[in-house]
Amino acid sequence: MYDQLVQHARETALLTSIAGLVYWDEQTYIPPSARGYRAEQSAYLAGVIHRRKVAPEVGEWLEELAQSPLATDTESDEGCVITRIKQKRDKLVKMPAKLVEEIARTASQSHHAWAAARQAAEFSQFQPWLEKMLKLRREQASAVGYDSSPYDALLDDFEPGETTENVARVLSGLREELTPLVAQIVESDRKAPSEIVRRSFPVD
Repeated sequence: MYDQLVQHARETALLTSIAGLVYWDEQTYIPPSARGYRAEQSAYLAGVIHRRKVAPEVGEWLEELAQSPLATDTESDEGCVITRIKQKRDKLVKMPAKLVEEIARTASQSHHAWAAARQAAEFSQFQPWLEKMLKLRREQASAVGYDSSPYDALLDDFEPGETTENVARVLSGLREELTPLVAQIVESDRKAPSEIVRRSFPVD
């Protein structure tokens, strides 16, 4: 059963990498006339990947594996795989496939609107797309759920277990130390030679 889960995850990862290639092509070579169709391709792939991740059989495998000896040691490769896939799936099952697809579609469309607005130095061209994207992300946060900040639901995708409150605490501490340091450097007459950034230094 564990092998089935891993094989399923590998195949899903292949689809995700294909979606990444589609995204890369969109950012580099795609002609303007193909952007609408590419947005539909991105939405379709996002839907397929989502449905694979939340498939009922995956839930059944995880439920059984969670009670197996493989999941006992959460630091083992198998334990980590089971735990992480379950954590991701538990979030994804709360999101409708249509929402996942609409986020992917809108992200594709809004990127091109942003590029055009940036070139024209006209924020108003991009503003409706930004507002739509924020609305969709808020829907995602509401669907997934959170304790204090809606961004916690999204932050977990990039930094599992992290919270907005803790990030604010860390950045606040850095600000207290770095702001005076930067001010001292700016006000100082001492200028570091440019070659210092090209030197090699011992790790210790």
